[in-house]
Amino acid sequence: MVSLVVTPHEQPLKAIIRSYLVYSACSIPALVDYSPKILDTLSRVPGLKQLTYGIVRVTFFDQFVGGETASAALPLLRSLRAANKGALFAYSVEVNEHEALGSSNAAKGASKPTDPPHKRVVREMLNCIDVAADFEDSLRGASKSMFPYHSIVGIDSYQALSQESDSSLSGLSPSGRRTWVAVKLTAMLPNAQDIHDLRELYDDLLSICTRAQQRGVKLILDAEYSWYQPAMDALALALMRQFNALPSRTSKSTNEQHHPYVQPLVYTTYQAYLRRTPLHLASTIEDAHRNNYALGVKLVRGAYHHQEASAHHNPNSPSLSHETEPPVWISKADTDKAYNQCVQLVLSAVKGDIEKETSSGQGMIGIGVLFGTHNWDSCNLVLDQLIEIGEGKVVTTSDGLKKVRLSDAVVERVAIGQLYGMCDDLTDSIVARTISTAPLAIKYVPYGGVTEVLPYLSRRAVENKSVLGGGAAAKERSRAVNEIWKRVKRSFGAVDVGP
Repeated sequence: MVSLVVTPHEQPLKAIIRSYLVYSACSIPALVDYSPKILDTLSRVPGLKQLTYGIVRVTFFDQFVGGETASAALPLLRSLRAANKGALFAYSVEVNEHEALGSSNAAKGASKPTDPPHKRVVREMLNCIDVAADFEDSLRGASKSMFPYHSIVGIDSYQALSQESDSSLSGLSPSGRRTWVAVKLTAMLPNAQDIHDLRELYDDLLSICTRAQQRGVKLILDAEYSWYQPAMDALALALMRQFNALPSRTSKSTNEQHHPYVQPLVYTTYQAYLRRTPLHLASTIEDAHRNNYALGVKLVRGAYHHQEASAHHNPNSPSLSHETEPPVWISKADTDKAYNQCVQLVLSAVKGDIEKETSSGQGMIGIGVLFGTHNWDSCNLVLDQLIEIGEGKVVTTSDGLKKVRLSDAVVERVAIGQLYGMCDDLTDSIVARTISTAPLAIKYVPYGGVTEVLPYLSRRAVENKSVLGGGAAAKERSRAVNEIWKRVKRSFGAVDVGP
């Protein structure tokens, strides 16, 4: 096993103190559980709204959000690159799911008929692609490994996707530019008009994919609740077959002739806590081979376990599974086992793809994967597997440290990511233990106005209780305390709080 050693990146003291305060709050389960209601209540009280937003702005917002606009987040992206880290860029705007389901009157009252919320989301996604591409272009000859993960979480209606999922269940059968923008499909639906809405959604996706293709920016289609996932899978499959199509051996594709040849262009998300995922992933890998398109995989454990289990046992709630068991694994151990199984499956496919590229001499990339995980064991497994398949080699540096030197071929296909503001010790250790021509470690960097991202911040706090639980928040807090004490002792009272 490859031992990951922490080499922390130097942060300003005020950022360390902020981390301590934030993770102290995250260590209180009741506060995390009720944070959405607390924020909603305080924001409705005159005078307290501005105070609440101000406190959130200098604490949770600065800890977990990159900036209020895409351009405002650029200094952070440059800072990450200087630390040999990539970025997943995310426009993190959302509304509550229950407000979205059947809340057409609210939606109509909140926006002009000529400027519906979902269209503003689409325009911002196009802007995010341009900002990401311009940032990549500004790097010029440098190794380009920004992963702007544009997670649009502004939900207007889930109804069409939910109904389409019911009908989809039976019907579903080389470049250094590593720039990704993620798309949350439920962010782009207008009110529930089902077929019309799905067609409009698909047209919007075509526009986004076309812009991304023109600018050489990769896209990730984000995951959702399981009852929406079949419809999302169908959309993702259609987009990958079109935009990830590989050139034939006898002729170049239109994509390659007229646009920066970036593959896979479109990625989709696989959640390991869904019991269907290992077989579904294996089936999709086979479909990509059979239909000659590049497969883009984002592998995560999943963030909605409690909601999935509750929905399955509630007769009035939707559920993907018609069996006695819910669609998700009951125990975390089963989820971990499934995640590791998927890691081995997809890295085996990566090995086969590299061998195919080498033998053909065509330089085509047929699969790419982003491992989204805060789990140290999973990160160790990824590095161990890269060594096992021959794409990573343990070397000893001039200062006597053992590191994993990654092949260029695998760097073009593999990345490991964590959320911005969380698990920095894990991210730093991945950077410290690897040698590569482009960053292997990346950070998910959301952006948006304070009022826009409040639902995102509260939702992420609830979703990531599993990440923050088990002493993780306490560990982050302890790490901040140790760093503060180290700075104090080092400066003997003359502390530089940084910019």
